[in-house]
Amino acid sequence: MSGMMANQVATQYKVLLIYHGAALESSQKLFEALGSQAGIQLRVLAPRRGYNPFRKAILENSETSYAQYELVTGRVYRAMRDYSGPYVSGLWREIVRFRPDVIHVFNEAYSKIHLQTLLYKLISQPRAKCFCHGVENLIPPNPASWRQKLRRQFIHRYSDGATCWSTSAKDALALAGFPLAKLYVTYWGIPLTAFSPARNAA
Repeated sequence: MSGMMANQVATQYKVLLIYHGAALESSQKLFEALGSQAGIQLRVLAPRRGYNPFRKAILENSETSYAQYELVTGRVYRAMRDYSGPYVSGLWREIVRFRPDVIHVFNEAYSKIHLQTLLYKLISQPRAKCFCHGVENLIPPNPASWRQKLRRQFIHRYSDGATCWSTSAKDALALAGFPLAKLYVTYWGIPLTAFSPARNAA
């Protein structure tokens, strides 16, 4: 995690990173960098089969143990069509078995996978911190249905934060109602300030 828990951190943190594009070569290099930081035990959850929406290429993941991290897989609902689809298998298993301290959903704040992860975390690992990753800098200002409003309120309340690629993505989430105090601007990972005693006591 960029800026997070670097060499000054002695405590071992279990980090579960959920990313549908984990098979991309660029992603694997980032996982190696994240998992090599002191105090980090990294596990990456990815679909067994999915697609890359940027290149329209089919991605195949296989469970593998690397020197810096472990890649595990699960089955995603409509994996070939929905880049933010929920897991049919794998997600619950990893939260219960791995018992992560930090869960980083590399998907948008209002994605189905973020909502599903929050629900599973609250049931089985309530003390873990759960973050999403905001890339989009435009969230349509369409009037939300009552279901969408309830879902957003739930996410705003129980998500520990959204890390954003840019200030424009942060502004878009703030405009959509995401609590400003839970928004961070960082290219990848979670900043150390998210784990400050003052923030934890809030």
